Amino acid sequence: MKLTSLTISGPDDNVDIKSLYEISKEFPFIEWGILRSYKTKPRYPSDEWIREFLNAVNPPKLVPRIHRPSVSFHLCGQLCADVLNGKEINLNGSSRVQINTMGIINFENTKSINLQNLKRFNQKKILQIPNGDYDIVKEIENHNFSDISFLIDPSGGQGIEITKFTTTKRPFGLAGGLNEHNIVDKIKQWKKIHKSRSIWIDLESGVRTNDKFDLDKVVRIANLIKPHIDD
Repeated sequence: MKLTSLTISGPDDNVDIKSLYEISKEFPFIEWGILRSYKTKPRYPSDEWIREFLNAVNPPKLVPRIHRPSVSFHLCGQLCADVLNGKEINLNGSSRVQINTMGIINFENTKSINLQNLKRFNQKKILQIPNGDYDIVKEIENHNFSDISFLIDPSGGQGIEITKFTTTKRPFGLAGGLNEHNIVDKIKQWKKIHKSRSIWIDLESGVRTNDKFDLDKVVRIANLIKPHIDD
């Protein structure tokens, strides 16, 4: 198994942006997952915070891109549903866009997902699915959607562990129930299961304390994962 990166999801208005940038310099394999929603609340930053964050992590063009932190936008709730139905959204500043499907997509009915609307984004796409055995995985692989990957996430940020994996040959992400106490054991377990696969790991609830984004937890987890990252 090739572990390519660590996505840390859910920084919000209460998080110091400069600290995120400094952490990125020490751990360049981290991708910051910015949750986008119509609501502003814990885990969902305001538009103003997002603008300040993007200005901070996307320095002038003279700075080599290798030193720029990775960013993905995770579209949630009704905003996600509206974007799937054709709503325009500014995704500048992100290299990936994740479609957080919890509560808006019926995976037993693949027609509920307008896959064509995903093609308009220049960013690589991630489709969040609760487990890996849905027909939507096969449908995407059978069509010309080469830049869509999957995040296997039964949790939706609630800390529920994965019980089913995917047979896709694409790179995919794993999320759910991960924290500083179990993540190394999980990596060792997954390496036995996914011997020749490329994956990334996504944490949200596992980097929060009393539902507040915890920078110290981020650093501790990054240090634990660092020896397992494959360049």
